[in-house]
Amino acid sequence: MPMFFNLFGKKEKKTTFTDINYMSAKAKSEAVLRLAREEPDAIFLAWFADTAASYKQAFSREGIPESRVLETRQFHSAKAAGKKIVLLEHHPLRSKEDSLLKDLEEKSFPVYNSLDEPIFALFGSDRIIDLMKKMGMKEDEAVSHSLISKSVKNAQEKIEKKVTLEIPANSQKEWIGKNVR
Repeated sequence: MPMFFNLFGKKEKKTTFTDINYMSAKAKSEAVLRLAREEPDAIFLAWFADTAASYKQAFSREGIPESRVLETRQFHSAKAAGKKIVLLEHHPLRSKEDSLLKDLEEKSFPVYNSLDEPIFALFGSDRIIDLMKKMGMKEDEAVSHSLISKSVKNAQEKIEKKVTLEIPANSQKEWIGKNVR
């Protein structure tokens, strides 16, 4: 008797993000620099020009090649061959992230965030930071959980429903100011 496994074809594994969240931009930056030193083949992607410029300066000050920081618009999957891809922030629109990463072989990507970034302010990050402090967490401790990643995805999808025509920007803050009303 034949088995009907995969009757309708294989399920394609979705790209997932592992959000690594810090209370502040300073703690996030220190963690990213530490990772850059520990993993010399990693490539760091920024959605916005201001983020890329900021991290290029930080890498340069630390003696890390700033060429490892790229804006997503400069990135091509050929540059990723055998290298770890690290996102330096989320784009407010999930479709942008999905479109960038669909051609890459990796199916899980770390995203370094700080809870004081503009996208997190949209869903009450100040309350989360207060809660983390009350729990005795230190600023340089990372919080990573699938529920956080799911919350970010849900927030991105809500933003996407509000944006009818995307207006480009140089920073996440500027993008939210121009596109989210």
